[in-house]
Amino acid sequence: MLENLLKWARIQKGALEPQKEKLNPSRIIQEVKALCESMAENKNIRLEFQQEGDPPVSIDEEMIKTVLRNLVTNAIKYTDVQGSVKVSTCQQEDGLRFTVSDTGMGIPPKYLDQLFEIDCNLAQEGTESEKGTGLGLVLCKEFVEKHGGSIWVESEPGKGSAFHFTIPF
Repeated sequence: MLENLLKWARIQKGALEPQKEKLNPSRIIQEVKALCESMAENKNIRLEFQQEGDPPVSIDEEMIKTVLRNLVTNAIKYTDVQGSVKVSTCQQEDGLRFTVSDTGMGIPPKYLDQLFEIDCNLAQEGTESEKGTGLGLVLCKEFVEKHGGSIWVESEPGKGSAFHFTIPF
């Protein structure tokens, strides 16, 4: 939480710009997997990773790792015991699309348009009463946009969510 708050504050001050280098996303995905596996295991959630190719993209490794970590930990937080969370990549013409999907509780439709805004009033606890700050998704949006990409969500209450973001080549 504190790390997210500090990064968000630095972005707002204009003090945090991406330090991009050409990297294969598999490296970042494996690090996020290692960080999140125990959290998933504690809730008996199946954590899957599926990559369609591994083309190098110009990214700030720490920023994209933060985006993926936030999305995966949120997916785990809002997924019931014995559910599943899947991280996948899909190569597109102009870039790479990352998707983090879950079989969790889903998001009410009235919140979908404001989910990435600082003043979103969705204060939903996780399936085991986990709390959040509301800054994680705001930070994700900022970091993805700093890379020239976009982020969006598809969700249905009771059926889960899929968060997608793109990073151009």
